[in-house]
Amino acid sequence: MIGGRMGVRGDLRLAIVLGLLLFGVRTTIAVEQQGQATKSAPAAAAPNAASSSALLAWKKQVYTQIAAQSRDYPPSEFAKNEGGIVNLTFSLDRQGRIIDSRIAHSSGFATLDKDALDKLRRAQPFPSPPTEIAVPVRLSLPVRYHPPAVAAWETQVFGKLRENFHYPAVAKANGDHGTVDLMFSVGPQGRLAATRIVRSSGSTTLDKDALDLFRRTQPFPPSPPSGGAQTDIPFRVIYQPCPLLGSLLRQCKE
Repeated sequence: MIGGRMGVRGDLRLAIVLGLLLFGVRTTIAVEQQGQATKSAPAAAAPNAASSSALLAWKKQVYTQIAAQSRDYPPSEFAKNEGGIVNLTFSLDRQGRIIDSRIAHSSGFATLDKDALDKLRRAQPFPSPPTEIAVPVRLSLPVRYHPPAVAAWETQVFGKLRENFHYPAVAKANGDHGTVDLMFSVGPQGRLAATRIVRSSGSTTLDKDALDLFRRTQPFPPSPPSGGAQTDIPFRVIYQPCPLLGSLLRQCKE
């Protein structure tokens, strides 16, 4: 089983990346949770864990609400077939209202930068932050705009990766299963520029196979002329034994 854009979850240092491909616009959301009570202070562990869990759940609500606004590509940029990433930072008050917002890093296109800020403002009011969290709360949000040509190219790339996917026989024999989250880059000529594991499956065999999947799949379709090199593309490979019925119906590939 194999997937395209990915969401990554950890336990101690939790990074959540929500990838949404909505009408040519992908909003990628990254949240990082840090901190763990030490073994010498067991009494404080429960409230800290509860606070962290509440904060994480609230942040997911905020980012999902913003992503719901990302359905329309700016008309002028749509025509130019331009795209990029706008990194936003913003602060919310106790009522979930934006106190301030700014562009931490521009996409290089004024229309995209303005559109990202407009989407952020339209998404408010947000859910109120947990009462135990101090306000204002400062958050960051990278918004990635995918031109239609690039989105179509990625669909081709993901399709070719699916065609080349197989479940390693040695992994199945050992009962290995899990998910590998990766980032990869492709050059203008369709050659693999780089690939790296963002989150391991916990199995060396599966991690190695996921990396090999990209190497044996290249060359990829050449990226759109206006797209140049495509970098930091998230991809998820899921290794899970296929049920007998699913195999017979060809609903999954091993």
